Amino acid sequence: MSEDELSFDDLEDEDDQKIIALLEQLDLQEALEYLRDEDDQKIIALLEQLDLQEALEYLRAAKVKYESLRYITSEEIMEAIPPLGLRIMFREKLFSWRSEKFGGQKTMPFQLFLVEVF
Repeated sequence: MSEDELSFDDLEDEDDQKIIALLEQLDLQEALEYLRDEDDQKIIALLEQLDLQEALEYLRAAKVKYESLRYITSEEIMEAIPPLGLRIMFREKLFSWRSEKFGGQKTMPFQLFLVEVF
């Protein structure tokens, strides 16, 4: 370890102990592992490509994985992404991406449109 690097052993005063307690409370290790997750990186790259980075927090909260984006339905998108404007843009751009990458349906069936609108 270089002179510039700190370890938890170097943290001794009360403020340092508060920081350690906060990190433990936030379960930072789990968060870091999630951020490093390859699947998560694929979703981040796709959202950047679609210019929809704002959807990331909703997809994470819903535990949506990259592979599931191939199969996600309009109803499931409605559940995962509550803000209407963001959901509309995500759905259309995702379905276009899916159509280009995997072929098949670009937009949702009319029946699902009715469920979402009404």
